[in-house]
Amino acid sequence: MSTEATPNDTVIVEAVRSPIGRGHPAKGDFRDVHASKLLGIAYSEVIDRAGIDAADVDEVIAGCVQQFGEQMLNVGRTAWLAEGLPIETAGTTIDFQCGSSQQALNLASGLVSSGSRDLVIGAGLEHMGHIPISVGLKWTDEVGAPFTEELFERYPLTNQGVAAERVAEKWDLSREELDEWALRSHQNAARAQDEGRFDREIVAVPTPDGEVTLDQGIRRETTLEALGGLRAAFEEDGKITAGNASQISDGSAAILVGRAEDVAERGLKARARIVDDVVIGVDPVLMLTGPIDATRKILERTGMTLDDIDL
Repeated sequence: MSTEATPNDTVIVEAVRSPIGRGHPAKGDFRDVHASKLLGIAYSEVIDRAGIDAADVDEVIAGCVQQFGEQMLNVGRTAWLAEGLPIETAGTTIDFQCGSSQQALNLASGLVSSGSRDLVIGAGLEHMGHIPISVGLKWTDEVGAPFTEELFERYPLTNQGVAAERVAEKWDLSREELDEWALRSHQNAARAQDEGRFDREIVAVPTPDGEVTLDQGIRRETTLEALGGLRAAFEEDGKITAGNASQISDGSAAILVGRAEDVAERGLKARARIVDDVVIGVDPVLMLTGPIDATRKILERTGMTLDDIDL
């Protein structure tokens, strides 16, 4: 596989993200920041860092799961407008569940590679401190549930916590292994933060309490003993706890993409080339195993192996 970009390759020009805030209505760093503002800041920053005119962006595509309240009515577009950016730029919001922002980038790349757009921003937003994961369930009695009885009969759907328990069972992962992995993740994140490895990608977010520049979710002081003392969160004798499960978080991100030839003609620097992208469907009951099959598929399609991946 060639490592050189061709004129029609899609390339990443610039990428930014907000700090990751704790998704708590009272304790989160972004508790007083509107969701669309959180996304709008990422839009403005990726444009400024790339050194382009905002009017040169043909479309923004934002991934967002909880499209209620502050995140409803096409937040990908309303965040752009709230930031005072050009009305001529189109905006789209998509829901691809946990992979929403990744799919937004896939679609942005596809539009650019097709030639129908020149510069597109793929973005993502979730403000779980304002729009909790359970908010949609409040409306089911009034407007109906999202799943039919037939679907439930075919797939006994459950929540992600229970699905994580099934994943741990399927691959025989012990509670100790899960806690060790969680501890290592916090330690690695803390070290990376201290070494400034996140500094370039993060955009400062102003709040009434001052600018937020650091990820809030890193638990520096946690220990294996502390993690081991937490009770199971989803099943009485389960392995998944608040300490080794994914966190409830707030954040946004934006990536500017364009065709290699066009980017060069504009005098912009391509930071990376998008080689390929893959999406795949998996068992909706187990639900968390998609990256396994997607990784295998994309490596096979590109003729690569895990040894070719250095990060």
